[in-house]
Amino acid sequence: MGETPKTALHRYEQESSMRYVTSFERLARQEGIEIGLLEKGRESLLEVLRIRFEDVPRELVETINQIKHDSILTMLHRQAITIASVEEFMVVVNQQLASGEQSAEDA
Repeated sequence: MGETPKTALHRYEQESSMRYVTSFERLARQEGIEIGLLEKGRESLLEVLRIRFEDVPRELVETINQIKHDSILTMLHRQAITIASVEEFMVVVNQQLASGEQSAEDA
């Protein structure tokens, strides 16, 4: 049995629209993955700080939650493991954010 013109048109429309939806979904999925990685990086960093220092100042938590670069979170995570105090860590965070902002302005 052959396909009727109406059925063929309907199938074509579905296939055509699926390509756009698929592209959109792919972009949305990638953005979701990136957001998830940032959230996980922040959570891991804060967990290390809480384990090591118990009290993490609210200001520091809020600052960490505003970081939008995975590379900065990774570097800070490494620092959090070895640094001597939360106060020293706050200095490192402020230095990193200041140098990160300068790099963004230069770009």
